[in-house]
Amino acid sequence: MAARQIMAKLKLTINETKTRVCRLPEESFDFLGYSIGRCYSTKTGKAYLGTTPSKNECNASVEKSAKPRGFNVPSRMHKQW
Repeated sequence: MAARQIMAKLKLTINETKTRVCRLPEESFDFLGYSIGRCYSTKTGKAYLGTTPSKNECNASVEKSAKPRGFNVPSRMHKQW
């Protein structure tokens, strides 16, 4: 309820269908292409709150890089062929 008052004061709206309460660190959430939640240190193995690229972002990157790419030929080269 306090969040609604702050948002109203800032003249912003909350999308009720997308908004949820998230219990960190047990759960994670996606925000601006990153998943925010529990991560583990590769050196110590200890848990910390951190960010990783979201699965949607990773899938989009893989699809983008898997597309066949044409090579750039300067326009003057086309005329000679």
